[in-house]
Amino acid sequence: MSHLKHFFDALVVSSLIAFGTHISYGAVVITATETEDGVVFLGSGSLNLYGLSFQGNYITGAGINPSRRVLLLGTFNLQIVTADTYLGIDGPTSFGTRNALTYPDGETGDRFGITFSGSDQTLLAVPKNYVSGSPLSGSNTYLGYRFSSFGMTPDATYTWSLPNDRLTLQIIPEPSTLLLGTLATMGLLLRRTWRI
Repeated sequence: MSHLKHFFDALVVSSLIAFGTHISYGAVVITATETEDGVVFLGSGSLNLYGLSFQGNYITGAGINPSRRVLLLGTFNLQIVTADTYLGIDGPTSFGTRNALTYPDGETGDRFGITFSGSDQTLLAVPKNYVSGSPLSGSNTYLGYRFSSFGMTPDATYTWSLPNDRLTLQIIPEPSTLLLGTLATMGLLLRRTWRI
């Protein structure tokens, strides 16, 4: 029975190690996951705009340019959609090395995310007439791409701070890598436990 208890303890610890690193407390969390078909960005939450400086309307489509910190989620039609932009957000100036704007192959939901101004300042983009604290939800799919295509590091987290909120991007390793790491950790813990 003692070995069974140690097994379950090891399972709990390895699960916390594997999945606990991906817990974020940002008001909006965007996760990037690699699938068999490509890379999927999925974001949701709400944002408090208090303390930000309204910059005006921004005509934009959804897309990603990691070296320029552009990550705009949401529906992208052949028409260009207008979003409201705000200044007063601090954070990384890149989350990958690819310096080319790439449009998604699939998209859903609200238009929101991070972009930059003509003077290279980080801007927050939200749906036109967005009411502070309202729910946001959107996704983009890039078929045929990998994290390496964008120069993104798996298992990394990037956070942009607003005066009263945060937007967090989490780049989650593909499930097989995560599973392999979990199993390896479990094996090491079990081996150590059974030696005692």
